Amino acid sequence: MLPRILNKKIGKQKMCKNLLHKLLFFNLIIFGYFSSNAQSISINTTSYTPDQLVKDIFVGNNQSCIAVDNIRVSGKEFSNGDKSWGYFNKATSDFPIKDGIILSTGRARAAAGPNSYIQSEGDSSWLSDPDLFEMLTNAGLPTDHLLNATVLEFDFTSYNKNSIAFDYMFLSEEYRPDNCDYSDAFAFLIKKADNSEHYKNIAVVPGTNIPVTSKTINGAEKCPSNVQYFGSFNAYDKPYYPTHNFNGETKILKAIANVEVGVKYSIKLVIADHGDTTGKYDSAVFLKGRSFGNKDLGPDWTENNGNALCEGTSRTIDATEVGATNYTWYKDGVQILSGNFPTYLVNYEDAGHYEVEIELNGTCSIKGQINIEGQTMPNFKNTTFKVCDEDFDNIYNVNLDDDNTKQILDSHPNFQIRYYENEPINTNNPTEVPINKISFTTDSKSVWIWVKPGNCDPVTKEITFSKNLNSTPKPHSDIPICDDKLEGSKEIDLLDYYKDIADNIEGIPQFYKTEDDAKKQNNVLNNTKVLLTSTSQNKYYIRYNQIGFCPDVEEIKFILKQPAKSDMPKEVTICKNTTTTLDAGEGPSPSTFFTSYEWSFKDPITQTNATTQKIENIPVGVYTVKLGYNACFYTQTVEVKEAPTAIIDAIDINGSTVTVKAIGGTAPYKYSLDDNTFPGNFQDSPTFTNVSLGNHTIYVKSNDDCGLVSRDFSVVNIANVISPNADGKNDVINLSELLNKTEAHFKVYNRNGVLVFEGNSANQFIWDGKQNGRVLPTGTYWYVADWIEPTSGKSQQLKSWILLKNY
Repeated sequence: MLPRILNKKIGKQKMCKNLLHKLLFFNLIIFGYFSSNAQSISINTTSYTPDQLVKDIFVGNNQSCIAVDNIRVSGKEFSNGDKSWGYFNKATSDFPIKDGIILSTGRARAAAGPNSYIQSEGDSSWLSDPDLFEMLTNAGLPTDHLLNATVLEFDFTSYNKNSIAFDYMFLSEEYRPDNCDYSDAFAFLIKKADNSEHYKNIAVVPGTNIPVTSKTINGAEKCPSNVQYFGSFNAYDKPYYPTHNFNGETKILKAIANVEVGVKYSIKLVIADHGDTTGKYDSAVFLKGRSFGNKDLGPDWTENNGNALCEGTSRTIDATEVGATNYTWYKDGVQILSGNFPTYLVNYEDAGHYEVEIELNGTCSIKGQINIEGQTMPNFKNTTFKVCDEDFDNIYNVNLDDDNTKQILDSHPNFQIRYYENEPINTNNPTEVPINKISFTTDSKSVWIWVKPGNCDPVTKEITFSKNLNSTPKPHSDIPICDDKLEGSKEIDLLDYYKDIADNIEGIPQFYKTEDDAKKQNNVLNNTKVLLTSTSQNKYYIRYNQIGFCPDVEEIKFILKQPAKSDMPKEVTICKNTTTTLDAGEGPSPSTFFTSYEWSFKDPITQTNATTQKIENIPVGVYTVKLGYNACFYTQTVEVKEAPTAIIDAIDINGSTVTVKAIGGTAPYKYSLDDNTFPGNFQDSPTFTNVSLGNHTIYVKSNDDCGLVSRDFSVVNIANVISPNADGKNDVINLSELLNKTEAHFKVYNRNGVLVFEGNSANQFIWDGKQNGRVLPTGTYWYVADWIEPTSGKSQQLKSWILLKNY
């Protein structure tokens, strides 16, 4: 097994003190037969009558030796059936009393755990008790604002014993580490029955006549009082304390009174709120079941009481009782078959719960019980440790604090622990000065741990601290990082590269900008993403731990390398239904070459990505090529696009001049009129002049020679003479081309402005020199022709004169 490694610097743990006051919130409590929670005491206020509480629970099987009668209980009975008194049972909790009676200044069932809210049942109509008032007055204690009293009274007669005793605990919401004010009052008052003598209070601090209150037994630092009898601040020592709902408690106390055999006595057990007009901050007394009048075997021998049995020792339980005729002993509920003896010797290894049943004069029997624990002894888990030089100054430091002590031995709340540079001469009472840290530069250093377990003899052990080896890096060189986007920089995460430095790294390493920071753990890089540039050193320091070894600091350096790109264009245009060849080039310069190619285009034969400089028969699409250079790669994209087709958008005809407007395709365009068979027939200008009358076709092609588009048009013109003599020459004016135009009109007038002809689709815009079939005289006539040219959308108009010859 490898020795444990102790770090030089142990982070300080802040022990967060619990809020001294519980949060004022109320949980919904469903009151059933019992009021309880997991690991909490349970409270029952409905199943036991006052007679049963006293006779069966408080006195128990001792009724043959003590006669009990005239039992009365008074207090508060709440509307939901709850009461201020009842039966309690420790259930699965660690409450030190198994069961018994609870007397409270509030709701008894509210005492069940957890310790989650302040019990303050304040009721100004619920009054106090006059005998309690008198006792407090006689004791010189304050009596203002006494409220909310709960009283249990009964008479008893002891037939064989001249003393009675019982065990109890006092619990209160007034117990807080910062509270030295207020004091709820309670008393156990006893006197001879039917007697006018004053009551005597037997609820006193052991060995005194001082009444027990939250002020006379208190563990608060500002007002400590009889702290040996104080138990704990539950909201302080145990956050969300599960056992019960009070802020603090005493240890188990014992009330004792001398009595005369055969004489009847009255006892009154009373508790009340004190200190304000409404009865805030409830308290309760827990009476131990079957403790009244039974045999007192003394305080439990427990670690909590500081008197547990030490290893190798034994103690005698003394149950001697005057008039006893028989003793029967039990351990953990099982009878001990060892004879009839008034004492019993308990060895360390026989710790447990002991009971004795004592027969008195053959007429009655009493019982006694006691818990005996064996003191937990130190269990040293490790005595040899490896130490690290955390700041690399060749000085090894160890803090001998709680964290490191937990690695040496199992902790225990009642261990006293100290460290000494040498073994104490007098182990039981060391005079040497304790130490809490050591420093050394040699190979090792030993100290002595001194542990006193409870009330037992101290134990010492030598603890040795020695230098541990540092973590060891593996051979490594500068780490190349490719600027794969050719941006002159590259962001990386340092956490992606620490495994290049060392194997078996424990946890996550830390990174720093300087070696000194790494050794002293200053200015750690919380963000491990860094930007490498071509102008910076790109150097960092890693601090890491290998399993079983101390930290090491190593330089981690990055080299930013750049790939290269090709001169290949980003776009290539091809004609529709054609392919092309893509060439990534030989290299970025005539003297440097690409080392590899990988295209996204698959080779048609191998069906794998092409790895050649050129790829052929490439159709329209987007392609990438991954170019290898300088041990890096750069991915380049090229788009093969289909050339757009040119469109003849308009043909503007102005007399015999025709101008073509083309769009789309790739400019500049080439134009041809009526003949596209020879390249020489195409011209750069979109304008054609002296275009003859009639139908024509215009041809346009893009500069990329992709595609040829054409459009038909017609030219309209009018001869200025008509001789309708049927010789086949100038017999008519023919404007039938207007049939191909939009909103066409053709009108002829004589010199007096009289309309003699109007063209339309019926007459095909052809005038034969007549007016409604009548021959017109020779002379000069005037015409107007207008239309919208469909190839351009422009309005056109012709108007002039016509010579008509009818001879």
